[in-house]
Amino acid sequence: MYVCICKGITDRDIRNAAARGVSTVSALKRETGCCGQCGKCAWHAREVLDAVRECVQPAAVAAAALGFGAATEVMPAMA
Repeated sequence: MYVCICKGITDRDIRNAAARGVSTVSALKRETGCCGQCGKCAWHAREVLDAVRECVQPAAVAAAALGFGAATEVMPAMA
C-alpha cells in the first residue's frame, strides 16, 4: 500500500528500510525521501516503523533466550 504518494513510497519500502536499520521518520526521510514533500504521510510511516520494531524485538529476545544470538531474518510478511 502506498504510504507517501508524493514520493511513491510503499509500506514495503518502509519495512525494507527498517530492515536496513532505519528507525526514525527523520532517517526514513533521508533514506527514501518519504515524508519529505507535504509531510501528511509521517504519522502512517511512523506506524509502519513501530509495527516492524514490535515484531522484531520479541523475536530477537526469543532467539537470544534460545541461544541463537541476534535474530537477523525476522521481518514478518505484512500485506
